[in-house]
Amino acid sequence: SKNDPFNLVVAGEGCRLKASLEVNKIAGNFHIAHGNSVVRDGAHIHQFVPHEAPKFNCSHTIHDVRFGESYYNMKANPLDNTIRKIDSDVGTGLFQYFIKLVPTVYSSGSSSPIVTNEYTLTERFRPLLKKGANGNMEMEPGVLPGIFFIYELSPFMKEVTSTAAPLSHLLTRLVAVVGGV
Repeated sequence: SKNDPFNLVVAGEGCRLKASLEVNKIAGNFHIAHGNSVVRDGAHIHQFVPHEAPKFNCSHTIHDVRFGESYYNMKANPLDNTIRKIDSDVGTGLFQYFIKLVPTVYSSGSSSPIVTNEYTLTERFRPLLKKGANGNMEMEPGVLPGIFFIYELSPFMKEVTSTAAPLSHLLTRLVAVVGGV
């Protein structure tokens, strides 16, 4: 009903997010999930009406996720341009992205080093509704419809150094080519 403060699901509604987060250098997560977010007894929980959860469409497009500054010739991040659509046969569910951050230091001869992170990715989808023993669709326990990014830091560090060959190397190669001809 319209008087219910938890009746927040509107058909066809969507959102566009752009965020920048500062986090401690420890494992953690950030997420977009169904329900009102509250802290109760020190725990972060989502309050929602259970029969509305199947209406929460978690389809999403991720344009860019970075954990630090980009540097010249940096490989594309695995989450960039990711598109996930909810299949109407399966219904909504929980998208989980498990991210392993690799601290990276990029240095080139001309500028100060860039301290950033690269990452690897594993993902999974858990549907909210599953066929029960009696053949009816039942809510899967522990599944909160949403998109969860779970990250942890690697104990290793990667160093990337960019160096340019001096002009004398180019001239030497050109003379060698001319001499060979």
